[in-house]
Amino acid sequence: MDNDFYTSRSKQSNTQYLLCINYLLSNKLNSKTLFLILPGSYGRKIVPFIYDETNIEFIYLFCKDEEKHKEWVELYSNKLKGIFVDKEQLLTKLNEDIDFYTKMVPITVVPGKNPKRKHHVII
Repeated sequence: MDNDFYTSRSKQSNTQYLLCINYLLSNKLNSKTLFLILPGSYGRKIVPFIYDETNIEFIYLFCKDEEKHKEWVELYSNKLKGIFVDKEQLLTKLNEDIDFYTKMVPITVVPGKNPKRKHHVII
């Protein structure tokens, strides 16, 4: 009976992961910039599938055990902005990153007319 319980919970967890991944990859969010907070237990299973999505700007892990996630998080350090066990520290970092993001200057690269110069940068 215990094995049935754990098998059932495992299937429910996998369903939750898949639902989360499908929603994050859905067209509904393509035009939105996302700052994503995930529980550590979801992070390890979800981050590999969503990491390359251009609309996901930064990812934050909120969990009880920072050490448990340090090793795999290094693979995704460009977008994964930290593992947080303290909610206030997480919110401080999130606010800093949102502030930084909103102050960034958009840059568009267009082909140039000069053959020696490959591109013009428009700011």
